[in-house]
Amino acid sequence: MSALQPEEQLESSDAATGPPALPPIQTRQVLREGVPRLLLNSLGPVGAFLVGERVAGVVGGILGASAVSLALFAWERRKGRPGLLATMTLGLLFLQVTIGLLASSATLYFLPTVGLDLIEGIACYISCFTRLPLAVVLAGELLALPRSALRLPPVRRLFIRLTLVWGTYFTVRGLICLVVILVSPTEVYILVRALLDTPIVIPLVAWSIGYGVTKLKGIAI
Repeated sequence: MSALQPEEQLESSDAATGPPALPPIQTRQVLREGVPRLLLNSLGPVGAFLVGERVAGVVGGILGASAVSLALFAWERRKGRPGLLATMTLGLLFLQVTIGLLASSATLYFLPTVGLDLIEGIACYISCFTRLPLAVVLAGELLALPRSALRLPPVRRLFIRLTLVWGTYFTVRGLICLVVILVSPTEVYILVRALLDTPIVIPLVAWSIGYGVTKLKGIAI
């Protein structure tokens, strides 16, 4: 009987046979399945807040956004997916609900979201100096890649480029939203947030997937 643990056996197998080939990747399928999920996790809670606020004020908006975030988290877990975005949304939700309900302030409710943008931007830049650029983690929401393939220099360089692009987007969005939320009404912030989100995120996600899949297909494994 082998004394190797499953993970050690995998590493030993990789060393003997080389990294496995990348699984078949269809760009259209990834876009069709991934983009709606990303947008729903991003915009669903904000939309629910708007509806709830109109019906029952700030508390109603917070409760509406909470219900949508919890539902999205449960759906991702039920489907057996990593649910990274849903998990992040859920964690942020608890912070937002605590601050928003205690202060009964829409501005303070949205402030953690702005802070998260800035943290994500900085984290993206820092992760490029580690073994795991954050784009690798986000890619895991859309497709499965062998861990051995992620260690290849061309694949790593690809994900570093994608991580830098997204880091710049998060940082710029966070800075703009921070200024707006501090000097403008909540409605203006939500409008600016929507303009910086959907119209930019959809093309950016589509470009990231198309560019990433094209480059992965061209890498000899």
